[in-house]
This record gives sequence, structure tokens and C-alpha cells, in this order.
Amino acid sequence: MKPFIFSLTLLFLACSSASQVNIHAGKMIVPGKGTDELHVGTTRAEIAGLLGEPQATDETGIWLDYSENFGLYFFLDDEQRVVKIRFSQGFRGRLPSRVQIGSRQQDVFNAYGTPTQRRETPVKPMGAKDRVLYKSPDLSKISYNRLGLSFWFSPQKRVTQIAVFMPLPDRRVRIKPAETGE
Repeated sequence: MKPFIFSLTLLFLACSSASQVNIHAGKMIVPGKGTDELHVGTTRAEIAGLLGEPQATDETGIWLDYSENFGLYFFLDDEQRVVKIRFSQGFRGRLPSRVQIGSRQQDVFNAYGTPTQRRETPVKPMGAKDRVLYKSPDLSKISYNRLGLSFWFSPQKRVTQIAVFMPLPDRRVRIKPAETGE
């Protein structure tokens, strides 16, 4: 009987301590949006209501770090609304393509398209041109701007971060002004 009670106690403790980290386990990351609760346009107050106060912020308050407990970072605009969400180690959700933190770089290319260019860059920050694979000695990054997605990869070519933001228009498409008919 004692081993059974001990096992139940351990299970209870493991579940209660992991519940905070696993709050978003299995969540679907929607490109260009985020998750159902945490998405582009969410306010800082709404984030705090769901996750509590961030473990760190920058001096301007536009960068919120929830990485330790949730594997999340938020970037806010001047009106304190989310413009970008970074999902990182500790976040257990995935994209509809089944790509998630830890997926192979090739899985990303298979799901979203291969790079149209590759650029070596000695330092961060890296560029954000559509479907350009930027490579530095310790990481690489590719953005799919029309989808509102970016991926960061480790030197072992594994996804370390997924960023979601409002999709950007294809700048190669020219829109003609409407004729006025005057």
C-alpha cells in the first residue's frame, strides 16, 4: 500500500508542477495569427491575465519574455498590442503542417517551400526577406512573409523558434489605381 500511495503522491506533484509549463501543450499555432488565446492583436493586459507578469521585459516594455514557464516571447506595438509571437523551447504546440519546436529544417522546407536564396551573415540580427535562408555560424533563419511565419534553426538544422506575425503583402504584385470614371 505504501508504494502505491508514494506513486500517487509523485504523480500528483509531477502533474501540478508541470501544469504551468504544459498549459499550451497541443495548441495549434495558426500562421499569421498565433493560438486561439494568444494571437496577433492581443493586448498586454490580456497576456498578463492569461500568463501573469513576464519574467523579463526590455526597457521600453515592448518585448515580453515568458520563455522559462511557457516558451513564449511577445513583441508589442506602441499601443501595447501583440505584433509578433515567438514560440520557443518549452512550447509544445505545433503548426497545422505538424512542424513544431525540434522539427527538422527539411520538414519546414517541405511544408512551406525551399529557400529562393541563401545568404551568409556574420552576426545577428538577420534579415527578413521572403524565403531567404540567412545563415550565421550559430543559427539560421527563414521567413515566409505572406504566411506570417519565421523559423530559426540550430546548427543541427532543428527548429528552435517559430515566429508568427501579420502576413505581409507580396511586394512583387503591383496594384493599379482604380479608374475614377470622371
